[in-house]
Amino acid sequence: MALEEAGDLIIPIKEGIFSAERIVAENGEVASGKRPGRLSPEEITFFKTIGVAAQDIVLVSQILKMALEKGAGREFDFYRG
Repeated sequence: MALEEAGDLIIPIKEGIFSAERIVAENGEVASGKRPGRLSPEEITFFKTIGVAAQDIVLVSQILKMALEKGAGREFDFYRG
């Protein structure tokens, strides 16, 4: 779906920066366990929301749960008030 709607994916593919074949899973597939996430630190995870808020909330909560279980990631404060 993102390959049909997301300019930040479509444009670099059209410009030859990377190919769609390098995309191995969608966010929901990783969150549900159907496909693995990154297999090495060199691999890149790109989160692209396509505007369905309910899906985004569920996905982000699953990502947070998985990260906490693995002790992965780091916390930082976005607010710069």
